[in-house]
Amino acid sequence: MTDLIFFFQRRPDMSSDEFREHYLGVHAPLGMELTVGMVHYTVNLTHPRHIDDALLAEPHDAMTSITVDDVEAFFDPARAFATPQDAARMLADHDAFIGRMDAYVVQASGRRPAGTPAVKVVARTVNLVDAALVAVREGIEAVVVNTVTKAVTPDAPPLATVVEAWGASADGVRAVLVALDPHATVLEVSEHVFR
Repeated sequence: MTDLIFFFQRRPDMSSDEFREHYLGVHAPLGMELTVGMVHYTVNLTHPRHIDDALLAEPHDAMTSITVDDVEAFFDPARAFATPQDAARMLADHDAFIGRMDAYVVQASGRRPAGTPAVKVVARTVNLVDAALVAVREGIEAVVVNTVTKAVTPDAPPLATVVEAWGASADGVRAVLVALDPHATVLEVSEHVFR
C-alpha cells in the first residue's frame, strides 16, 4: 500500500463555502462509492482563518490523504474505476470544483491522536522534519510526518515533508513547526475521515 497527499485549490469561480460543501457533500461520498483500491481517505479542509494565508500566492483549500493499493492504478481511470462511466462521472465532478492540484507519494511516521484534540495543523515544509522532534515539543499532542518520496503531478512545488500535528492551540502548534522549519507554510484544518 502507498500513501498519497493532495493539496487542492478551489476553482476561481467558487467561494470557500461552496468548495467545502461540494467536497464533503458530493465529491468525497462519490469517491468512496466509485474509486477502486482506496484503503484510507481523509479530507482536511483549511480553516477559514488560514494561519499563513498571507504567505500563499494561491491559498490551499484542502489537504487530502489517501492510501491506495496501487499508485499507478489509482491515477489510471481505466483501472481506478469499475466502469468507464464511473471514471467519467468522477473526473467530471473533480473538474467541477477543483482548480490546481498538487500530489505527492509519502511515507508516514509518527502517531495520530488517541482522542479528539482541540485543533489540527498541517505544515508544508521544504526541510526534512523528524516526527520524534515534533512529538516531544510542548503543546503537541500527536504528530504524523509524511516524508515526500516523489511528486506525482509534474508542476508540484518541491516539498520535503507534510506534517500533521494536533494540539490545544493552532498558534502553539504553528510556533513549534515554524521553529523546526522557518520556511514552512502552516494551515489550520478541520479533519474529516471517510475511510
